[in-house]
Amino acid sequence: MAKQDQEEIIEETFNEIDEGKLNEDLIKENEDLKIRINQLIDLVNAMKKDIREIYASWSWRLTSPCRGIINLVTMGRWKGDIPVYLKKGNAFDQLLTAEKLNEQTEQTEGDIPEAVLCDDTEEDNALSVLQDYEPNPWDEKLGSRITNLKRDFDKGFQIVVHLYDKPDSSTFRYACYNVCQYMKNSEKYRAYYFFADECKAVSRLLNKISILIFCRTKWTIPYAELINDARLRKIPIAMQIDDLVCRVDYVHYLLEMNLDHRGSDFIYDAWFANTIRLEWIAKEVDGFVVTNDYLGRKLNDMFKKDYTIIRNSLNREQVSVSEELLKKDIKADIKGFVIGYFSGSPTHRRDLDVVLGEITDLLDDYDDITFMVVGYMDFPRKVQQYIDNKRIVFKPLVDFLELQYMMSLADVNIVPLEDTVFTNCKSELKFFEAAIAGTITAATPTYAYKNCISDKVDGFLCEKGQWYQTIADIHDGKYDIDAMTERAKNTALSRYYGQEVLNEIEKAYDRIKTFR
Repeated sequence: MAKQDQEEIIEETFNEIDEGKLNEDLIKENEDLKIRINQLIDLVNAMKKDIREIYASWSWRLTSPCRGIINLVTMGRWKGDIPVYLKKGNAFDQLLTAEKLNEQTEQTEGDIPEAVLCDDTEEDNALSVLQDYEPNPWDEKLGSRITNLKRDFDKGFQIVVHLYDKPDSSTFRYACYNVCQYMKNSEKYRAYYFFADECKAVSRLLNKISILIFCRTKWTIPYAELINDARLRKIPIAMQIDDLVCRVDYVHYLLEMNLDHRGSDFIYDAWFANTIRLEWIAKEVDGFVVTNDYLGRKLNDMFKKDYTIIRNSLNREQVSVSEELLKKDIKADIKGFVIGYFSGSPTHRRDLDVVLGEITDLLDDYDDITFMVVGYMDFPRKVQQYIDNKRIVFKPLVDFLELQYMMSLADVNIVPLEDTVFTNCKSELKFFEAAIAGTITAATPTYAYKNCISDKVDGFLCEKGQWYQTIADIHDGKYDIDAMTERAKNTALSRYYGQEVLNEIEKAYDRIKTFR
């Protein structure tokens, strides 16, 4: 097998792991069949996503009058029904779930149980808010970005380029899209994002670039060539990273403690190869951009390089959608009390184990409590009864704007975490995203969360053994949750949105220029 083919296989496998689509059961038995089924699920979900984007596109909206006239003439209706496979809670969504492959949960024949938290009319009314927003607002053509970059350079702005392997709604959104959005209001800088296959274009723009930032990128020859070219021009180079995946010393911790993938040379090769490629970039840059001091100090100890901080933040779309959802007062339509968990993936299984026993105790003691999991999770057999009885319900992964809607359904958002070197590196994004959706957060007091949440003031900090009582007290009305939620929202908007974020980014850019 050619070296290039081997690298492509390793890259593809790591991407599947990173997105939570490859779990331990897929490795242990029936591997080929289960992987193919997962690939089919991904394909169908991708097709559904494309159809949703068509419905949300301007071309669809602009041609709506024509379709209306045709429908009227043909005795049809002005507005057709949304296809059944796009409606929430439909049987197709229940089938297109990787949980069907998880033998540990021993699902009975039929669909995965999914509780109706509000009726279809109310849900469709709430989701109508999302129709005015693009699910991938960063899909800007290369030519447009180059033209705008040159224009801003001619106006006298300092240009900062953020490089990312390929766009996604997670790390890319926080590290690149949001940052570039804020910099549109800067009086000093303008920021642009480019991708791995656009390195040649960036190289031709180096004479206009003041700072180059590699955002969680893995080594490639084009990246190496771009770094060398930037070095010759004395352009400061930084790496933006949000955890310790850029150091091979930590791979065994990551595998054993976080992912629990064991006994497979294929998996070991993939993770070590990926980490070494990230580490190569880390060794070549002048310094780091991180989301908190804990991670910055770790990287400084390992690489002996300076760091600066750009915290994860909110973008305009999230805030606008959340404000519209709050006006609809969705929680008033919810039946019962909903505990929300919004990190559903096999990589968070050990985190969920921190709280799962206390959650099932709550389900035993309170008939009106539902545990809503967004994403795909492995559950032990002991919780199967709660799944069968629809006390634990699953919602498929959604885009970042629909996630705001999902968060608005919950009475409390829980963020249980193992207290490890990795979780202390992570940011507090689940707090501020839930806060603007009107939902209070209870979190493990890792570095980020204990520095953003004031316990029992704008959220809750829970060690293992404290979750049951905290959630029970919220359920029983022992706290003024409306007042706490309002304070949490104010914290989120003042600290993770607006002028303070812009100032922090400008300060970070100024700091990067001193790295060399």
